[in-house]
Amino acid sequence: MNAQIITQPARRPKGEGSITYISKTKNYAVRLTYGKNKDGTPDRRTKTAKNEKEAKQLLKSMKKERDSTLGFTISNLTVDEYFNKWLLIKKLEISESSHIRLRYSVEYIIKRIGSLQIRHVTADHCQDIIFEMIENEYSHSSIKKIYNTLNACFRYAMEREDLIRSPMIGVVAPSSDSEAIKEAKEMEPFTLYECKKFLDEAVRRHMNGSYVYRLGLMFQLMLSTGIRTGEALALCWDDVDWENRTIYIWKTQVTSEEKNPDTGKNRKVAKIVKRTKNKRRRKIDLNESAYNALTELRKITGQYEYIASTKSGELVTYANLYKVFHRVLNRIGLPLRGLHNLRHTFASQLFAKGVDAIVVSKILGHCSVTVTSDIYIHVLTEQKEAAVRVLDFLKD
Repeated sequence: MNAQIITQPARRPKGEGSITYISKTKNYAVRLTYGKNKDGTPDRRTKTAKNEKEAKQLLKSMKKERDSTLGFTISNLTVDEYFNKWLLIKKLEISESSHIRLRYSVEYIIKRIGSLQIRHVTADHCQDIIFEMIENEYSHSSIKKIYNTLNACFRYAMEREDLIRSPMIGVVAPSSDSEAIKEAKEMEPFTLYECKKFLDEAVRRHMNGSYVYRLGLMFQLMLSTGIRTGEALALCWDDVDWENRTIYIWKTQVTSEEKNPDTGKNRKVAKIVKRTKNKRRRKIDLNESAYNALTELRKITGQYEYIASTKSGELVTYANLYKVFHRVLNRIGLPLRGLHNLRHTFASQLFAKGVDAIVVSKILGHCSVTVTSDIYIHVLTEQKEAAVRVLDFLKD
């Protein structure tokens, strides 16, 4: 059969149908997938029209007929039901920590459109979620996560032919440099003066010799090694090689949710995942400050499995450590900032001492030196400018 396909301004998205001119019969074939047959095969239908105008009208009426009936049962599921089913599938494909982060995105979406049947979700519903996040001054990273989650789940639904067309077609996410997005909060590493002031308070003792902040030494350890907060909270005493003065990083702590058997409600729990961010085990040499911090911490929590343990031997959570961190900052009158800035301080000081970016990248556990350079580009720029000033020896 000789056929001439009508040239369209752009390729029709999946589920939009097609119009083909059949030269042999001198008419137009209009094809559209309606859904699935009972045996699971695609329900594809073809009708004919005499001319192009009639073909376009026919395709429009076929789509209206299909969308009003949607003869497959999956379309009756709500967004809540469908997205949670999709989460079960994703659990087979991604790491536990990634799955926990994905679930947070799904929960955000469900709170807004969870009660809608999946077939009734429109591009406007999805775009409104993005607009709401922009209005509430979410970061570009947070908005992108929600956008990607919506896109991925609806694309999955299309691939399974549970939906004919994704409502995300035509939905726009703002670019990172869009004026609509609030500026990302800059890193706020401590200066050397602030470091000394902070550590003096964090490891301050009572008159009887006990520490004012029971786990204040954790901050000294983090500032001296640059490890992530989750990695610090997952450290066991077995991860310390005292003889060689090293620690091994291969686990991280994540916050998960589980049902309380007594109340039936979800509760947040700290969980150790035996995998670091880039899935590689790394060794960190301990400087004198880090070694001393661990030596003192062993006197406090040495009887328990984890270095950061409560008085009863339970895991110290991120929220617990964050509260102590802010108590210290408030006490000495320093501006409040995130725990991650301890890591930024460590990295910034390494660059200030002239340590090569490749070495810094390995110590921090980044997957590549490019990641390190992207994060600390302002530090590297300042370093370069200082070097140029030093090289200007003819000026004198």
